[in-house]
Amino acid sequence: AELIEKHRVDRIDFLKCDIEGSEFDLIRTGKESWLSLVRRIAMEVHTEYGDHQLLADQLVAAGFQVWSCDEDLRPLTFPVRGPATYLYAIRS
Repeated sequence: AELIEKHRVDRIDFLKCDIEGSEFDLIRTGKESWLSLVRRIAMEVHTEYGDHQLLADQLVAAGFQVWSCDEDLRPLTFPVRGPATYLYAIRS
């Protein structure tokens, strides 16, 4: 949020996240502010740090369509298992 404000960013077309478990904090803190500027997200999710389903639900509540894949890009169903998965989100 600080970088967005500092550089006066008004839109984020593509957000790639590979932040080793901090994705849960990032989405939780962005829900009310900067997340509304984002159109598409590709994110590695480290399930040992949080609930993949909760993260997906937060993105759906923010207006995204969400799907998840394994490391071979095979679609996953919930509940997601495994130490790391990939989550993709797009705003319609």
